[in-house]
Amino acid sequence: MFLPNTVVRKPPVSGTYYPPTVLPRPFQWVAAFLPHTYAYDALRRLLSPGASRTAPTLLAHYWTGWGAVTTDLVALLVMTAIFLPLGWWLFPLGIEKARTNGTLTRWN
Repeated sequence: MFLPNTVVRKPPVSGTYYPPTVLPRPFQWVAAFLPHTYAYDALRRLLSPGASRTAPTLLAHYWTGWGAVTTDLVALLVMTAIFLPLGWWLFPLGIEKARTNGTLTRWN
């Protein structure tokens, strides 16, 4: 059940269809902890011809004194430094749990 919840809930909050700045403030706080938010913001700023590269839009842009694209890249690096080792540690635990439950080879 994790995959459908992720597919349905993450794109609207992270800025897939529109920037998170149009969301209510609680959803902007949720978006601040999703890596997709910073990747989409940096891509919008770098690929859109008239986009400002320094104007703050996300909550994290106000927390740092750097430019918006720099903040996006630093946020992505920090999240990578946290989530990659976490996934590396949790993946074998999930495989072992599936093996002990007998659901490792079940595909339905």
